[in-house]
Formats: sequence, structure tokens, C-alpha cells
Amino acid sequence: MTIFEDGHDYVVKKMYDDLAQRNISLADKYYKLAVLHYRNELEEFRKEYIIRKDKADQEIKQLCDKRAGYKAQMKQGLITNVEYQRLLMGLNKQKRAVEDELSRFKHDASRDIKKSGFINGYIVDRF
Repeated sequence: MTIFEDGHDYVVKKMYDDLAQRNISLADKYYKLAVLHYRNELEEFRKEYIIRKDKADQEIKQLCDKRAGYKAQMKQGLITNVEYQRLLMGLNKQKRAVEDELSRFKHDASRDIKKSGFINGYIVDRF
């Protein structure tokens, strides 16, 4: 390999590194512009999601309290194990329904925001 070829490889590598840095810089600027441009939509989505998440957490906590109550009743002999299992199955279905509803809301709302084409799922999740 000649000195000229070594120099050429160095120049190509240097150009690649410069372009990679520029790409990272532009990606950061793109993210900041996207957040500024769609801030209202993202803020509404975030607020609604937090409200729904808090409500879902409260419902799940109530279901866990019911489960503890049913378990205490079973230990006291007020209900049988079979009755406890049936009650527990119903509670688990309710819990999954609450979690699915929250997940569906997040998916649907973020899909509507992403339809603009300017914001991707990564930006929505980071916000």
C-alpha cells in the first residue's frame, strides 16, 4: 500500500466520521423541532394518559384488595377453595380488561399523533 492510498483511506474515514457526527446532531435537532411543533398534541396525550393510568392503577389496587378479602374469607372457611378460584378468575379478567383498555388508549392515541408523519413512536414514547 502506498502513502497516497493510506492518505485516501484517512480522508474517507474522516469524512465518514464527520458525516456520522452531523447525522447525530441533525437527529437531535429533528427531535427538538418535532416536540416543539406538536407540543400541544403530545401534552394533551400525556395528560390524558396520566389520568387514565392513575384511574387504572386505582382500579387494580381495588381488585387486589378484593382478592385479599376473598383470600381472608377462604382462610376463615367462609368460602371454599373452588369459590375462591372462581372469584379470583373474575378479578383477573377485570384486571386484564383494565390493563388492555389503557394499552389500547395509548396505542390508538399515539397512532393518531404519528399519522402526521413527522413524529415517530420513539418521540411519543420519550415524551
